[in-house]
Amino acid sequence: MFDLLSRYRHLSVLGFLLSLSLGLCAYSTGRPLGVTMADRLAMTLVGPLEHLATVVGETVGGAVQQYFLLVRVQAQNEQLREDVRRLRLSAQTLRSVYARNRDLEALLGFARGVPHALVGARVIGRSPGTWFDSLRIDAGTVQGVRPDVAVITPAGVVGQVVAATSSFAHVQLLINPRTSVSAAIGPDAIQGILYGLGERGAAVRYVSPRAEIHVGDVVRTAGLDGVYPEGFVLGAVSEARVEMGKTFQDIWVEPAVRFENVERVAVVVTIVEQPQQAPTPASDENGTGT
Repeated sequence: MFDLLSRYRHLSVLGFLLSLSLGLCAYSTGRPLGVTMADRLAMTLVGPLEHLATVVGETVGGAVQQYFLLVRVQAQNEQLREDVRRLRLSAQTLRSVYARNRDLEALLGFARGVPHALVGARVIGRSPGTWFDSLRIDAGTVQGVRPDVAVITPAGVVGQVVAATSSFAHVQLLINPRTSVSAAIGPDAIQGILYGLGERGAAVRYVSPRAEIHVGDVVRTAGLDGVYPEGFVLGAVSEARVEMGKTFQDIWVEPAVRFENVERVAVVVTIVEQPQQAPTPASDENGTGT
C-alpha cells in the first residue's frame, strides 16, 4: 500500500489541498458576507500594526507641523526684535536731534541778550581721564577766537581759551586748578578770586571773615580780570566757613555748568564796554536844572 501511495503521492497532495479548499468554502458559507477567516486573521495580525503606524504617523506629523510653526514664530520674533531695535534707535536719534536743537535755540536766544560779540562753536573733544579739565571746540582764529577769551553757555561760564589754531581752540575749564577768575558773591557783590579745584569744583578766596556769605549765594564774574565780562554766572556757594585765626573765609562753590554735558558753547571774541549812566540832575521848582 505504501508503494501505491508513493506512486501516486502527487495526486494525494493535490486531493488534500482540494479537500482543504472545499472545507474552507463550506465554513465560509455560514459566515456573514465580506468577513472571511483570512480577513479575521489579517485583522488580528495587522490591526495592531496599523494602529501603531497611525499613532506614530499622527505624532510625527504633529511634531513636524509644530516644528515648522515654531520656526515661523521664531522668525517673526526676530523680525519684531529688529523692528523694536530700529524704533529705539530712531527714538534716540530724534531725542538727540531735539536736544541739540533745543540747546542751539537756547544759545541763540542767550546770544541775542548779550551785548558782547559772540561766536558759536561745538565741543569736539574732551581731555581724557576720570574727570576732565579742558575741551576742544571747532572754532579758531578764522572766526576771531584767540587765547584769553571767555567761553560761556546760557547756564554760565565754561572756561577760557588757552590756545587756538585757524579752525580749532583749546578751552581750559573753570574747574581747572590753573584757573583764576575775579568773582562777585551774592547781592552785595562781595569781591574775591575764584580758583578751580578739579573734581571738587571751585573755591573763592580772599574774602574777609566779616563779610556775610550764605550757602546758595550766586557767584558771578566781576569783570576785573580782562578775560570774563562782568555778570556771568560762575556757580553758587555750597559751603562757607569762618575759622578762628584765619585771615580769610573758606568758601566752596558748585559750578553752574555741568561740563560733561556741554555740547555747544559761545566764545566772547569781543567785550563791549557798557556805557555808564550819568546821574540825573536835580530840578528846581521851575523844572530847570540847578
